[in-house]
Parts: sequence; C-alpha cells; structure tokens
Amino acid sequence: MNLGLPIPEPPAPRRHLALKLALCIALAGLTLANVGGVMQIPKYEAIFKDMLGSPAKLPTLTQWVLGYGRMFGGAFPFLIVVLPSLFVGAWIAIRRPHAASVTGAVLLVLFLAAHLAIGALALQLPLFKIIQALNTT
Repeated sequence: MNLGLPIPEPPAPRRHLALKLALCIALAGLTLANVGGVMQIPKYEAIFKDMLGSPAKLPTLTQWVLGYGRMFGGAFPFLIVVLPSLFVGAWIAIRRPHAASVTGAVLLVLFLAAHLAIGALALQLPLFKIIQALNTT
C-alpha cells in the first residue's frame, strides 16, 4: 500500500551488481559462442574442399574467414576473442562500473556479436548456394 510516499531506489551497490552481472554474463556467453564458432572453421574448410575442390569457388567473405581461421596456426581468432573478453570481464568484475568500463564492455559485446554473425554468415553462405544449385537442377 502506497500512501503517496516516494518509493526509494535500490541502493547503488545493488544496481552496480546487477550491471556487472549482466555485462559479465553477456561477455561470457558471446565469448563461448565465438570460441565454438572459431573451432568450426577448420571443419567447414574440409567440407568445402571435399564438395567444391577449389577454394576459389567460395564467396569472398568465406575465403576471408577461412584465411582468418588459419592465421598463426589457428590461434589468432582465439586470441582476438578470448584475451579482450578476459581483460574486460576482469575489469568489470573487480572494479566498480563507471562510464569507461561499461562503454568498453558494451563495445566488446557488440564486437563479439558482429564477429559471431559474420563468421556464421560466411560459413553458411556456401552451403546455401550449394543447396540452391541442387534445387535448380
């Protein structure tokens, strides 16, 4: 029952904890999804090689993603995904969220989402084209 009294806001630490938790969950989820996606690149490369024979028949975006997956023996994509996530996740978890840490975490979340979407699109695009070609014949 509200008697016209203002409802107090939750204390600042509780809001900070909720923000930290949301950002850390988003970072962890996107990082795991990206690591899983990066691990699939060599498998897709073998499938494309078996089906098409030559990588020159692949779309340009797919060729770029396959090349990206081979950089530094396949370690580069993992470094691009995991190291910033660990750094920003630790920064958020240890310190009180402020504008710089929240902005950094949000930018990293956007980067990881774009990284995942572009990788998934690049690896699925040739399969769509193969299925489309099978349907037209």
